[in-house]
Amino acid sequence: MKPIEVCAVVVTHNPDRDLDQRLRITSQQVGHIIVVDNASEAVHSSALLGICRELGNAEAVCLNSNTGLAAAQNTGIRRAIDLGFQWTLLLDQDSQPAPDMVSRMADVHEGLEERDQVAIIAPNIAQPETGMTARFLRPRGWVLFERTACQEKQIENATIVIASGALISNEIYRQLGPFRDEYFIDYVDTEFCLRAVSRGFRIIVACGATLIHGIGNPSPRMVGPLRLYPRFHPPARWYYIARNRVPTITRYGLHIPHWLLFELLTSGYHLLRMLALEDRRLEKCHAVVIGTLDGIRGKMGPLSPRTASRWH
Repeated sequence: MKPIEVCAVVVTHNPDRDLDQRLRITSQQVGHIIVVDNASEAVHSSALLGICRELGNAEAVCLNSNTGLAAAQNTGIRRAIDLGFQWTLLLDQDSQPAPDMVSRMADVHEGLEERDQVAIIAPNIAQPETGMTARFLRPRGWVLFERTACQEKQIENATIVIASGALISNEIYRQLGPFRDEYFIDYVDTEFCLRAVSRGFRIIVACGATLIHGIGNPSPRMVGPLRLYPRFHPPARWYYIARNRVPTITRYGLHIPHWLLFELLTSGYHLLRMLALEDRRLEKCHAVVIGTLDGIRGKMGPLSPRTASRWH
């Protein structure tokens, strides 16, 4: 893989003014950028068009309605495939790659055996709000799991990684099929990773590649000697998390049991942390209950505008 073979897809919705800088850093590392804008306000979409014109190797696809993260990513990847790119780099609008992130991931890919079985190459994730770096899930036997931090050149056979910063093989994407539009947001990347792993494809973490990426709106809280970082997601996010968890567990839980154990433990921890430390607890609990019931009933897609506005 060469960086020139990579097309970046950045999904936006009313981005902040620092997006300009992030796109410039990205444009120097890839052959092309596709910005898929999910119905931002006119002032933002106009600014995006201007930035893309300045960069020269970028284009903007402005959608008329907010189709959700999964559908927007699919739109961008299909465009990248049409342009002939072999790999797609997915980025959130608030994620910033290190200047050498793509080249470091490409170097790791070149050193791998059976490269045609690698579906995703992910970077190491740095979270500026907490000062921590990510740990990645891997199996440790059939049911048990381990969470491994980056200490060597790469982590082999990760189970799940976040979409932002991930290099996705367009050929394997064609084989697996697109992200699930009906998820709208949350578990979109998890479901795709589990789909890839269940089909025998590999997910690799390039430890020397770094992406600065925040999750939620963490604010530190002390519980005795422990410093915890609740995410303070609004109720709408809790709804999507609870709802999309159901079909993901139903489809992959028995096939990938170490992920199921990890998922049950972390979901319980996040719920308890929210109940103990966050605001709007009753609203969030209500959203979790409704989301779980909708997941069981198979009611997918975006929330109604009225409910989304109330739970924002």
